[in-house]
Amino acid sequence: MEDQPAVVAKKGSALIPSIVTIAAAVLLCASYFLPFTSVKDESAATSIFAQAYEINEGSDLTVSDLANPSIVTWARFYKAYCDRLERPVTSSLNDYSIMFWVIVVSGVAAVLALLFALLRKATPTSLLALANLGLISFVGWYFEKYGPVPSGAASNWAFGRLVMLGFAAVLTAAGVWLFVAKRAEKKAAAA
Repeated sequence: MEDQPAVVAKKGSALIPSIVTIAAAVLLCASYFLPFTSVKDESAATSIFAQAYEINEGSDLTVSDLANPSIVTWARFYKAYCDRLERPVTSSLNDYSIMFWVIVVSGVAAVLALLFALLRKATPTSLLALANLGLISFVGWYFEKYGPVPSGAASNWAFGRLVMLGFAAVLTAAGVWLFVAKRAEKKAAAA
């Protein structure tokens, strides 16, 4: 029988997966500031957001902020609306406070995924990216079913949603790639 040559991983073979993982995590965090939804025109923004939800004078949100809102702006909107109802997001349970917390938790998951990516921890990075993917998908489902993007509405999805979902998926895959590369490095070092 022939001896099979051992597969030896090159030193630093986890470098490229680490770089891809960190880049995907940074871009996922940055995508929270890209437009998540967009309205078809300024008058639609006025009617949808200013009249239907009656944003109060004490809020720092304006109609122009809500013309192409990022997911961060949506969290600010949901918090402002809960404040207008005098039901703080920390103590009441309604659709607006739930959506606020889903968005906040997804943002925290993205930041933690970035932290674990910087520490080259593949498993928590992948799990947090997968959780982020699920949470942002839930936000998208909610927006289509009950929120600002029903079919035929005056608002549409913006590119930020696709970018966010894409980078969450890439980060999940890159975390798995990093895990495999680190395991190959350990096997090569042990041999």
